[in-house]
Amino acid sequence: MMLIPTGLQKLPSKEGCFNNQILFGGTTSQLAGAAAQLSNCKFLGQAHYHIGQTILPAIGGMISFATGTSGTTKTNRAYNFLYQSTPLSSHLTLLIQYRASNFEFTTVKIEAELRDTSSNSYTGTILDHGIEFQEGINLDHDGDQVSVAFTGSELISAPTNTQPEPVRPLYVPSANRGELLNIVINTTQALPIAVHIYDLLIPSVTP
Repeated sequence: MMLIPTGLQKLPSKEGCFNNQILFGGTTSQLAGAAAQLSNCKFLGQAHYHIGQTILPAIGGMISFATGTSGTTKTNRAYNFLYQSTPLSSHLTLLIQYRASNFEFTTVKIEAELRDTSSNSYTGTILDHGIEFQEGINLDHDGDQVSVAFTGSELISAPTNTQPEPVRPLYVPSANRGELLNIVINTTQALPIAVHIYDLLIPSVTP
């Protein structure tokens, strides 16, 4: 096990690290520590998906938000977003930009779950039964504006739920870290505009 300094560690001077030169001692420790910091901080995964939807009349479109075919909110729809995790991926936080309306007449919600892709990219084994954004709690009622739903960044323990539960990050089991994953988002009376997926950093601090 290697201890990583919490403060900024400058790399050795270029004069001490010419090509084809043998390095040892303090220089080697500095290089190893810098590489370890990069692997734990700079190389965490992220993915960004933008979803084409109908343009509203208020911003130059010709189809109302609640009508038409591709832009209607009066539907249930499933979206699949592939995510290449890293060996350090344990918690995935989601930031979803969306539009929603019809709160008065129906139930509006957005659900997210995590699946593997070993057998099939769309119907792989469920790794985390996931979460549910609920109207009036996590979702805004404004069909003419883009709103944001966020899972938060709490570093939860491995979940045991078998149905969607209140909002939290998705959990990646240790056996599936580093694999290609599928985040399935099911919407009811809501239109996602963009989905942003991020790894959460778990800092390791030695007393």
